[in-house]
Amino acid sequence: MPSLPPASPVKGHTRASSTDERRVSVPRRRTKGPLDLGDPPFKDHPAPTSVAATTTSPPSSPTTPKQRMSAGLFDMHPPAISRDFTYLLHPQNFHPLPQHTIPAAFRAPAHQPTASTPLHTLLSTGHFRAAAITAANRLTNSTSPTPLTIEEIFKLWYIRLSSLMLIGSTSTAAQEIKVFSDLGSNFYRDARGGHLVPWELRVLAVRLQAIGVSDWRRSIALYYELAREARGEVLKREAKPDSPEHNAEGASLWRGRLCDLGIRVASALVEMGDLAAASRHLEGLRASVDDHELKVVLCLLYVRIGNLAAAKKVLPAVGGEDIREGVLCALILMGEAKWAEAAAAWKEISDTKRIEEGGDMASNNLAVCLLYMGDLKEARRVLESLIDGGTSFTGLTFNLSTIYELCSDNSKVLKAGLAERVAAQGKEMTGSSFKM
Repeated sequence: MPSLPPASPVKGHTRASSTDERRVSVPRRRTKGPLDLGDPPFKDHPAPTSVAATTTSPPSSPTTPKQRMSAGLFDMHPPAISRDFTYLLHPQNFHPLPQHTIPAAFRAPAHQPTASTPLHTLLSTGHFRAAAITAANRLTNSTSPTPLTIEEIFKLWYIRLSSLMLIGSTSTAAQEIKVFSDLGSNFYRDARGGHLVPWELRVLAVRLQAIGVSDWRRSIALYYELAREARGEVLKREAKPDSPEHNAEGASLWRGRLCDLGIRVASALVEMGDLAAASRHLEGLRASVDDHELKVVLCLLYVRIGNLAAAKKVLPAVGGEDIREGVLCALILMGEAKWAEAAAAWKEISDTKRIEEGGDMASNNLAVCLLYMGDLKEARRVLESLIDGGTSFTGLTFNLSTIYELCSDNSKVLKAGLAERVAAQGKEMTGSSFKM
């Protein structure tokens, strides 16, 4: 081995370089996060320890045979932990809903549901304000005629909060959710470590709590906490696919929830205004799982950002025979300001036999294209024909109200008449839906 040449003398103090030029740089490998859905690392890692195992002290050892037999039974069916949820039933938890946000047409007694209308009917007919009030009344009168169960309490709370969001009272819902405090605490878990609060309510609470404190970074952290739990549920079910408690169907359900959480993280980034981070996040998830819904959301995000070239690259991956591919193509045409081509695409969608899959939405967007083309008369005819056919939703009434403002100097009367027509259909909307 040849000897190294002697180092040249250097005067004064010198610092030796810590960099070894002989070291080969290795590109950074992509790590698996809690929102990734690919097979690895699911099958290579054990399931996480149950929360109950870390919070519950083990029972004392049985001494007699009879005690040992009974102890075995209790190990299989641990006793339920009693929780006092009466604090969720206090009337002061619920805020009064203002009347001024509803147009006069919807406040008329003839258009209001009766007090005896079932809750599920209120939800199916779009009377979300009445549904929110009914849910709160049932919670505050929980002892009549029979006490509410824990499941009923959480279900009514979910109806209350989601209905408030649907009528535009998200800030009120963000205030009311504070009564739950920390839903991740062990107070809301049973003896086995399972959560007592339904998954849908927990996911909804993350967004509302973030709105309440104006901190979207907090919501992203909580989404990742839920994702860690969802991954653990998938692990438990895939470990014993033949067991009744750990079946493939349950694993598919939790994988779907995991994918939904990934989309919600992107939504939180959008609400923060960081659209670039949202697109990178979805691209990373897309690389780890082949999910159709994820590709659709990514394409929509690129259209919103204005990166139509990237949207066109994602579009072929959407594929399929469903109507969403045609909808995305039409949206890209609108983004390129090709109004005539987009109008033709929307008309083709609305004229198909798959009306229940988006024909009304296609007609609404067709009217928008006609508006930008300067054909206000035809745009108004298309939207009013939807109203006459019994269709009404916020985007439709908002666009028609905009056309009334452009077409007439007496738009207030036209918008009031539109509200009357919608109220006659048995539905309920807020004044913002009519630009009132």
